[in-house]
Amino acid sequence: MLSNFRVRLPTSTTRSTASQGVTEPLFASSFDVVLWGKGLPESVLAAAGKTPEALRFLETSAREQEKAPYNLRARIQKRRNQLELVGKTAPEIRAEDHLRADFASLQSLRGKPVVLYFWWQACGDCKAQAAALRRVIDRYAAKGVTFVAPTRFYEDDRAAEREKIAKAVAETYAFPDSVAVPISDEAMVRYGVSATPTFAFVDRRGVVRQYLPYRMTEERLSAAIDELLK
Repeated sequence: MLSNFRVRLPTSTTRSTASQGVTEPLFASSFDVVLWGKGLPESVLAAAGKTPEALRFLETSAREQEKAPYNLRARIQKRRNQLELVGKTAPEIRAEDHLRADFASLQSLRGKPVVLYFWWQACGDCKAQAAALRRVIDRYAAKGVTFVAPTRFYEDDRAAEREKIAKAVAETYAFPDSVAVPISDEAMVRYGVSATPTFAFVDRRGVVRQYLPYRMTEERLSAAIDELLK
């Protein structure tokens, strides 16, 4: 077992997710993870079936990087979510600000299937997702599914970016008024949104049934929601 080494995570590395028809970036940013006496990286541990060890590694990394830039913290949390979030109660979302419908909490939505769509107003893949997402919302809102579209402030000028978010909501997505848009840096980190879009599908009991950090086809989106409605 290696006990002291450095791993560089490259910006440009991608992987093909042919079943969804997209290419997903493996790493949202370039950074070093320095491991001193921690054994193998979590990806190797997880691949070897050592999920508890991988989670312990990620928990330690999260503590050590709690003041790191957003993208690194979100990336670590994303890997934790991919290993353990499904089957657990969806983490609460505490909004710093919001657009459209008031958003109280995920707790207040218990009894309803919920689709969480994490996005960024300047994201190309998010814009490409917009038309399919709107058609899905139109089809499934009538069946009792609630859609929530959390985002965060990515720019220093929050007032200016809030206007950009509002414009994207109205023009790019044409969301109905029922779709809440909570703005929360904390939620975007907790749900591991190092790349946008990211989806989480939450059942009537508030349990995450799927966590999918990439753009989805309309057919794949519909299938995921159909699973919530069973």
